[in-house]
Amino acid sequence: MRFAELAAQLSDCPSKQDNGHLGLIGPGQTVPEFEQALFALQEGEISAQPVESRFGFHLIQLHRKTEGQTLEYEQVRDRITSYLRENGQRQAISRYLSLLTGRATIQGMDLPSANAPLAQSL
Repeated sequence: MRFAELAAQLSDCPSKQDNGHLGLIGPGQTVPEFEQALFALQEGEISAQPVESRFGFHLIQLHRKTEGQTLEYEQVRDRITSYLRENGQRQAISRYLSLLTGRATIQGMDLPSANAPLAQSL
């Protein structure tokens, strides 16, 4: 059975709609177990054994390796700006939610953020 057929039939990943294709993946974009197995493969090779991660088990096929390239700042400025803005917003929302859960009186459930230093300083 071909990799694409296996992915389409057995995968729980949204990539099953695209025959299991995840697109270009660079260092740090996946969990370490997956990344280590992926970068050990040769072009066209499929992992000999399933790779286990916190997301489950994975069969990995490496289609091709491409070299990265250095881009001029002007080419990536908008993407960097967008990334930094979105990252800042996510951090602010996370801190705000920690603050709210620290103030809340909730019974029957432990919330780790209730004991966070930020919540305790209120």
